[in-house]
Amino acid sequence: MAENIQWDDMHTLIDIIGDVDIDSVGNIQEQIDRFLSETAETISTLDQRVTNAEAAVGSPLIAAAVSEMLDPTHIYVYMGSETGYIPGNWYYWDGSAWISGGVYNSVAVDTDKTLSVPN
Repeated sequence: MAENIQWDDMHTLIDIIGDVDIDSVGNIQEQIDRFLSETAETISTLDQRVTNAEAAVGSPLIAAAVSEMLDPTHIYVYMGSETGYIPGNWYYWDGSAWISGGVYNSVAVDTDKTLSVPN
């Protein structure tokens, strides 16, 4: 490929390189590095949230006491009698405490139980 470069092209390239402000290039590189670092942190945080959500999907675990609710990535249905917790409610970890999501499976869909067959 080098044999295809003409003297005029080399001269233009040298002129362009000579006009580059080295301090600006360094500043741009710092901005790129900062952006890549922040993006990696964001991706890591999102990956952890996805992992936590995937672990929480499915049937909740039953806990007779709050002390049995050990894994913050799972949902628990509390069946105990401790103050501050309601038996039959499902609980999730919000990062600092177990929060009630309401009564577990308390609302059923009212369906039409009749079968109509067109003639």
